[in-house]
Formats: sequence, C-alpha cells, structure tokens
Amino acid sequence: MSETIQNTNAMIDISLKMGTNIKDIVDYCKKLLEEKKANSLKISAVGQPIQKLVTVVEVLKILYPGLNQLNTFGTVAFVRQQFGNKSKVEKNDLFKGKIFPRMEVILSTNPLDDQKEGYQEKYSEVERKNFLDILLANQKKGDQPKSPQKRRRY
Repeated sequence: MSETIQNTNAMIDISLKMGTNIKDIVDYCKKLLEEKKANSLKISAVGQPIQKLVTVVEVLKILYPGLNQLNTFGTVAFVRQQFGNKSKVEKNDLFKGKIFPRMEVILSTNPLDDQKEGYQEKYSEVERKNFLDILLANQKKGDQPKSPQKRRRY
C-alpha cells in the first residue's frame, strides 16, 4: 500500500472489500494522516463491508481530533445476462440483477459543507476523550491472555 502523495489537498480514495482487515485500514489511514500529511480521505464500501467502514471511521475520529465527516449513501446495481446470444441482446434474454447498498465517507481536517445531508461535525474534546478511554480499555481487555478452557471428559 505504498504511495507518494504530491498534493496534500487531494482527496485519497480508499475502498473496503470483504476480506479487508479493519486494523490494516486504520493503520494505513494513520500513515496517510501522519506521515503523508493528507487532509482528506474518501473511504467507500459496497454491501457487507459497510460495517467495517463505520468502525474504521469512528476509530479514526476518536484518534484524530478535528476530523469532519460527510456521509453519502446510495445503491449499486449489478446486472448480468442469463441466457441467449452473448454477442447481442435479444428480446427473449433474461437478465438477473442485484442491488447493493453503497456508503462513502469523506473525512477531512478542512471544513466541509455543513448544509449537506450526511454531515457530522467533529467530536468535542470531552466526547473524544470518553470514547478514547473506552477504546483503550477494550484494547487492554483484549490483550489479556485468556484462561485455558477445561476440556470436558466424558
């Protein structure tokens, strides 16, 4: 995932897929925000990875104060031809399609249009500190070794 950013005002596109690891994306975004001094990230997902997108965005907003958020929702339709001649569309051809939800989030240190639908302002410092405490407590809880489970003997 190495890239050189020429213009720090340019928006960087990140697309999440099914196999995307949340920690890897958070680390990549941290690298872009800290090392590459990026001002704006556009993170998008289609279908099930939307839940990963929401998690990534919330973690980034907790870790980096001053990130404004603009959400865009939509759908994507995938259509494919079922039967018939592949070279041209005929009247009797069947088409099969699915519609998937799509979410796109813009995170920016620059002000965003607060009149647009989907705008969320940055967290207040008190909110951010509370969320950060919860995040760190959960990380510590996850770092503790689990007690070995007793095997059932029959």
